Parts: sequence; structure tokens; C-alpha cells
Amino acid sequence: MSPTAPTTRVGPFLASAPFDSLIAPALVFVAMVPLGSSFAGWSWAVVGGIGAVVGVAVAIMLRAVRQGITAILGMLFVAYVVLAGPVALHGTDASVALPGPGTIEEVSLGTLKAWGLLSGTHPLVAAQGPPMLIPFLFGLLGGGLAAGLALTSRRPWAPVPIPLLVLVGSLLFSRAEAAWVLATGAAVGLGILGWLALRGWLIDPASAGPGRAAAAGWSAGRAVRGAAISLLAVLAALQLAAPVTGSHRFVLRDRAATPDVESLETPLSGFRAFTQPAGSEQSTLYGKKLLTVRGLPAGQQLRFATLDTYSGGVWRAANGTDATRRDDRYLRLPPLLDTPARGRLASVTVEVGPHWTGPWVPTVGDLRSFRLDGADRALKTESLRYDPATQSAVLPLGLQDGDSYAFRTRIAARRLSRGMKPFPQVDPELYAAAAFIDDYAVAWSARATSPMDAVFRVARKLRARGRYSDGGVGWESQFGPGHNPKRLGPGFLSAPRMAGNDEQYAATMALLANRLRVPARVVVGATVGKDGVVQGRDVSSWVEIRIADGSWRALPTARFMSNRPVRRSDKVLSPITLPPQSSQPNPPEQPPTDQPADPQKPSQDETETDSTTDTGARRLWPLLVGALLWLVPAFKILRRERRKRSGSPSHRVAAAWTEVADRATDLGLELSTGPTRPRQASALGDGSVALAERVDTTVFAYQPPADAEVAAVWSQAREVSSDLGRGRPVWRRLLAPLNPASLRRR
Repeated sequence: MSPTAPTTRVGPFLASAPFDSLIAPALVFVAMVPLGSSFAGWSWAVVGGIGAVVGVAVAIMLRAVRQGITAILGMLFVAYVVLAGPVALHGTDASVALPGPGTIEEVSLGTLKAWGLLSGTHPLVAAQGPPMLIPFLFGLLGGGLAAGLALTSRRPWAPVPIPLLVLVGSLLFSRAEAAWVLATGAAVGLGILGWLALRGWLIDPASAGPGRAAAAGWSAGRAVRGAAISLLAVLAALQLAAPVTGSHRFVLRDRAATPDVESLETPLSGFRAFTQPAGSEQSTLYGKKLLTVRGLPAGQQLRFATLDTYSGGVWRAANGTDATRRDDRYLRLPPLLDTPARGRLASVTVEVGPHWTGPWVPTVGDLRSFRLDGADRALKTESLRYDPATQSAVLPLGLQDGDSYAFRTRIAARRLSRGMKPFPQVDPELYAAAAFIDDYAVAWSARATSPMDAVFRVARKLRARGRYSDGGVGWESQFGPGHNPKRLGPGFLSAPRMAGNDEQYAATMALLANRLRVPARVVVGATVGKDGVVQGRDVSSWVEIRIADGSWRALPTARFMSNRPVRRSDKVLSPITLPPQSSQPNPPEQPPTDQPADPQKPSQDETETDSTTDTGARRLWPLLVGALLWLVPAFKILRRERRKRSGSPSHRVAAAWTEVADRATDLGLELSTGPTRPRQASALGDGSVALAERVDTTVFAYQPPADAEVAAVWSQAREVSSDLGRGRPVWRRLLAPLNPASLRRR
């Protein structure tokens, strides 16, 4: 080996290095933009930008001493461990302000927790703590690897996958409903294609040495293959941003772990603990203080739990019950919950009394922020989960006497009227589960003029036919608790004396409404008194009906529950009489579909189509077709400009003839076979022959041509190319720029 031979496998900086060092972090930063939909504020962008700059700096420094991508990757890992604490975690604890053993431990544990915290928290996630490690990691690795691959590889497409991977990761951790992620994906895709073209233009094949230019250079064929790979990758990323099939794109928040709320005891199942059965001396919560509420007016209803599934004969809460929303899951509460709800803003404080039990956390309205106080605050905050779709909060650890919490919320005045239209889609499982009361839904809704009118008619019949009983001592004990089909069917609706309390009435009313194809759910809560004290006597259960705009409106308990006590002397009820089949307003034999509907659409069966799927397809296919149509002409333009400016003067003159030959190929003209250019041009006409002779004379001249001569040859080539189209069919001339025939390796 000679003394001057290189000792490393990595050569000097490429001609594209200055541009690569700027484009790599810029593309990576744009690819991280979807993360912003999950974070509160812009601190995440600062942290991610710092990570991208540090990553590129590491790649440049190691590249300057001729180190390869393996060394760059190792140094990026070291930089993350050392700098993640001061940059991303500086606001969480003073112990991580400077690099040290404590920082490394915090970063290691935080990295493990960050993924679950970001994907398992409702937006907007606070820009502090472990979740901030994700934008720093994306920026550091993305910027460092993109720049490292660009600076060490002669292949123009080598760094392309890195920004795409960052984009995919950002989309997975973004909000599903963020509308501008499609534009971000398109921007990253176009930026990558431009970067690919620029790198291919600047990396000179001649620098590889004689005999190796074809292997290392940027040919048109390589460009087409690289662009095709890039386009497919961009379309895959755009599929995450706006899928062609289905109305929902995939995000990790939809797959985050949630508590098993279906197995939790509900206030509806234990409703009789709040009542005082007539003649009973048993200890109940009827007169006991449960909560003390500040910030709500007297008469406001406080929500304990929302129950929107009926399986196994029990109304329960569940995750993922609303097909039209993406936030219908019990996830962590951020310091600021981003909700589009409107209404009066209220600041509420709740103090927990000695008799409150159960895992539910009473709230009201659409929460904006929430803060737990009292013992074990940090542990309970970590355990707290909230579902914006049902406005319900759950704390599996439970609230204790002396605990308190405060929240800001928006309370909307939502009144239900007979003239409103119901939401057009009912839960198919609820619809099927209510089949055992079908006869009553049909009979009591006879002659109804609309689905909502049918609900009000059924509510009036239920109240008029029934009696109230908490199942006290003596003969009333036959009216026991429960809301399974046996209790609500033979034990309530079909019983000689139909008697029960809020549990039976609300459970039955919600099932009847769903059987009438009007979405309904059960809510258990309490009415706040003048002094803010909530006792067991204030607890009640009501039904919420979903109307056409997607909101839920309360059907008050007084609308469907009788307040008349049951007596032994009450008349035994006679069986119901079914009306003629033709008078049924909502035929139950037509089961609902499980296709989610648009809340803004009217409740008509013909509107329940795959319109959301069609909209997504219509939105993506024009982009795909436009990209494909643009791709071939764009590369032809870049190829022509590179031919005019790259290589020696003789090489550029020869390229002028190659450009004319490619134009002829795209027009469908056949070149003559022969070893010389004039022989090849003989089939194209006199103008082409003259150009070919001039090119041969100039290329094989003793002196290299001057720049003026090169420009003159290219000017003549442009005129000849224009003349080639004359006499060809119009469709040939129009489609010639889109014809990829000349892009194949010659």
C-alpha cells in the first residue's frame, strides 16, 4: 500500500454535502410536525429542533474525520443519553439539569415510560416530563441518520427512508382527527423527491474514476427506481395520514391500554344503597353526606357514571362505544384537555365525604382541566382515567374521605324536545339486546309521527302504567333490585304490578328507545342542593338521547318514572295489545348497520352509505394521479438540465444529440442502426442529420469546444427536437412528455 493510500473506507465530502447538512434536519423537522397535535404549546418543537441540529452536528463531525454510519449511530446514542436530560427533561426535576448518573437513570426510565404516556393520554399532553423525550429522540436520530447516510453514501436515495420513518412515527403518535397531517405528508414527500433529484444532480459520476462511473453515478434509470421507491414510501405514509379505505386512520392512542371498566361495580347496580325503602330500618346512604360541591348552581346535575352498553343483562360502561368519535376511551387526563365543546365555563371543587364509595369520580360537563388533591395525589393522578365521549371519570384506587379535586368544565344547556331528530345510527348490539321488550316498544309507540315522538309516547306510557317501590320490607320485597331481562320483562313490564325505582325505569326506558332506533344510554348522578351538599337522597338515574347533531340530551326521570307508591289495592295490569303491523313507526325487523354515520347528516336510511370511505379516496387519488403524471416530465427536465451543465464541454455536446434521440423515442420514431450519429439520424430527416454531423465534428475536434459552441449546439438540438413532432399525430405529441420510454437505460 502506498503512503498516500486512504486508510478508511469513507471518502471525502460529496459535492452535495452543504445541501445535505441543511435539507436533512429541515425534512426531519417537517416530518415531526404531526406530533404537535398531541402536545400543548410549542416546547416540543424546540426540543425536537435541538435534537435534529445536534444529530446533524454529530454526523458532520464524525464524517469530517472519515468515520462511517456505524460510528455515527453509536455517537448518537451517547448524545441521547447525555443530552436528553438537560434538553427534554429540564423542567421536571432539578436533579436532571446537568448530565450525570441521575440524569442517565431518569432518561433510561423516562424513555421506557414515554411511549405509553404519550399514546395513553388524551390531548393535549403537557410539554414536560418523559413524553418530551420522544420529539428529542425523533429529531436526534432522524437528523443524525439522515445526514450521516447522505454524507457517506454516493447513492442519491440512501437517506430517503429516514424522514419517512420519522413521519410514520409522528403520525402514529399524533391525534387521529388532525386535519392537516395530509398536507404534512405531501410536503415531506415532495421535499424528498426534490432532495433526491438535487443529490443525483450534484453527485458527479465522473468523480468515481474511469470504469466506475456507471456503477456509482446517477443515471436516469437509477433516478426512476429511486423515485418510484420514494413515491411508494410516501404513499404508505399518506395512508396513515388519510387512509383510502375506512374512515379512521391508525394511531397508537386507539390501541393504548385502558382500564377494564366493564367489570367495575356501577352506581346503577347498587342504586338501592342510596334509597330509603318504606318501612325499612336498614342502614343506607339516603341521609348521609357523600360529597360537597362548590362552583355549581343549585339544581345542577352532577354525573357519577355513564352506562352505554347492555351485555349479560347489565347496563355497564365500556371503552370504544361511539363509532363516530376517536376519544371514546378511558385514558389519562392531561393538564389541559382539548375539547371543542361549547357552553358556560365553570370552576368546580369537590370534597369527598366519609360515605362516598366506589371507583367513579363525579364530574359535570366537558372537562377542560382536572387536578387531584389530598393523600396519595401523585399515585391517584396516575391511576385516573377519563372518557370525553361519556363525560365519565374513573379511579380504580377509589376516593377516600378528605380527598378533594378541582376541575374546569364547559356546561351546555341541552334540552330535549319532541321535534328533534334522533341520531341516525343506533348501536347494533344494544338494538339486539333490547329485543325482549319489542312488544312494548311496538305497542306503546303506535301512531307516533316520528322516532322522537315515539320515544315520548313510550315514556308517557311507562310512567302511567308503573308504580314506584324501593323493595322495602313486607310484601314490597318482591320488587327486588336488578335490571336483567328477567327483572325488566316478567318482573317489571309484564308483572301484574309494574313497580320499581330509578334502576328499573331508566334501564327499561333506554332499552325501549334503542329498540325504537333512537340511541339512548343510562346516566347515574345527583342533583346539587343549595348548600352544595350531595346526599344519598339526591341521587337519581336518567336517560340521555342522542340527537342528529351528535350531542346527547337528557330525558328527565320525571318523564318516564312514576312517583306513585305501589299499593296492594292497585289494579292488576292487563296484557298489552299489539297494533296492526302497518302502524309500526319503526319496524324492528330492520336491524341497524354498524357503519358509523356523520352527525351532521339527516337521519335517513339512504344517507347511511360509505360516504366517508369515498371522501377519503377522492381526497387521496388526485394526489396520487398528480404525482405520477408529474414524475416522468420532471425527471426529463432534470435530465436535460444536467446534460447541459454536467461533464466536459465535449460530453455536453454529445449529450445534445442524446437529448434529440430521446425525444424521437418518446414520439415513437425509430432510429436507424449504425455506429455513427449521422447514420442513426438518417431516418429522422435532414435537420437531424445536420445536427448529428455537427456533434461528431465538435466532439472529435483537436481542441475542446468553447462554451459558446456548446450553447449553439444545444440551441440547434432544441429546434430539431421541436421539428420532430411535426407530422406526428396530435395524441403522440401530447403524450410524449409522459412517455417513460426514454428513461430506460440506453
